[in-house]
Amino acid sequence: MTFQEVYGTKLRGRVLGKLSAKTTLGDKLIRLYDLDKEQHQMYKVLENTVKYREGKSVLLIGPRGIGKTTMVNNCLLELGSKYEGQFLVIRISGLYERDDKTAIREIARQLDFIMEEEDDGDEENEDVQDGFEKVSSNATMRMIMSLLDRTQLNEEEDVAGGKREADQIPLIFVIDEVDKYASNSKQTLLYNLFDIAQASEGRKSDNGGGGGGGSTLTVIGISSKATVREQLEKRVKSRFSQRMIQLNKCKTLTDYCGAIGCMLKLEDDDNDDEWVSKYNKKVDEMINTTGSALRKIIVENFYTVKDLNALKNSLVPYMKYGFVRGSEQLLKSNLEVYDDRNFELLGSLTELELKLLICTARVKSRNSIDRVNFNVAFEEYLKMAANETNTLNTQLETMGVSLRRNGEFTGNGYSSSRELMLGCWERLAEIGVMGEPMKQINGVNAESYTGGEFNKMYVCDIELNEIMKYFREEREEAWVEKWCRI
Repeated sequence: MTFQEVYGTKLRGRVLGKLSAKTTLGDKLIRLYDLDKEQHQMYKVLENTVKYREGKSVLLIGPRGIGKTTMVNNCLLELGSKYEGQFLVIRISGLYERDDKTAIREIARQLDFIMEEEDDGDEENEDVQDGFEKVSSNATMRMIMSLLDRTQLNEEEDVAGGKREADQIPLIFVIDEVDKYASNSKQTLLYNLFDIAQASEGRKSDNGGGGGGGSTLTVIGISSKATVREQLEKRVKSRFSQRMIQLNKCKTLTDYCGAIGCMLKLEDDDNDDEWVSKYNKKVDEMINTTGSALRKIIVENFYTVKDLNALKNSLVPYMKYGFVRGSEQLLKSNLEVYDDRNFELLGSLTELELKLLICTARVKSRNSIDRVNFNVAFEEYLKMAANETNTLNTQLETMGVSLRRNGEFTGNGYSSSRELMLGCWERLAEIGVMGEPMKQINGVNAESYTGGEFNKMYVCDIELNEIMKYFREEREEAWVEKWCRI
């Protein structure tokens, strides 16, 4: 058989499976490029939970699409093959369970499902009979907390269930988008989980490796926001183990090409070792050969958007139809149809939010600074609103109408109240148009502001010329160009 025939019948399906598979399913190991050190750190935390009954709480931070959830899934799969049936995994996501009540019910549902499978209709277990999920969310919370922290029960229950407590299985909580729960005012869920994890760590040290008195619990929080630790309340932060694992995007073109190669290459197979080696060699040649079509779109993607997911999508038609034939016309740049998230958000802003964003960009451009607070942006907005009012009044005076009374403008003219604009400012921060910068003191993350919400500093990534270009092409707003002109 020729390489073209083998690729079409055996290899192509495996390649497309790697490119199109959902890496968050956690049903198979997926190799990640240059993240072995971080993955080993995560695995040791999880292994200590099962092997030594050592509870921990860890935050896994990194940009979207870099492989945070995939890394956790790889560690859990490896742990499951070594300690099969010796731990349980509970997964919740801030995107689906948006508040503490919904998350508690989801935890109860998963525990009910696990217990039903484990006991297989054992009627002696009252907890399984009744179920963890109750009508009231508070009752559900108390039921789950009593299970996780057996020290809250009375002594008779502890004595009667002593053998069962000794055999309690460690629990691993994987919380995706953990920053959604950190944005709540009370942060009850995070407080309780971190508290039990800290208590199980204390019991481990007191008992010389045993976890008696309660369940061993490890909490893995996954987030794309670098400031999630600063969002934790003081009482929650005191229960946190202060363990953070940071993942970063590839900084050099060589590393970026290596990540693409890791995404396209196949693992050796006993049946097709020779053909897999030929395929991997051909992929290496295409990636590293200067002037090749694949190399061009990799370089273009790296120096512009640096988005592996977008590049992966553009590679699917080529790997399916053009890899063997060498049809490089299928390798088209996706930058023409690439939609920047910030530009898409511009179209959803109200007029007041857009004006405040333009004023923020004006201050940033005029003063050559990268951080702006609400006070400075609001002062710029008042100046621009006053100029707009003066222009309108001049036009009206030519028709014999005036906005002035006794030489002064009536009301506030076109300017809105400070409270209303503060609400617009908070929404800009909430949807991500402006980001909160990180500040480090001696290598330790610290809060980047003092003095209240008005003085809180934010970073604005949108420039004035980008706003003008978007509204010229997408929407015709005459006032936008006037406000963007310095």
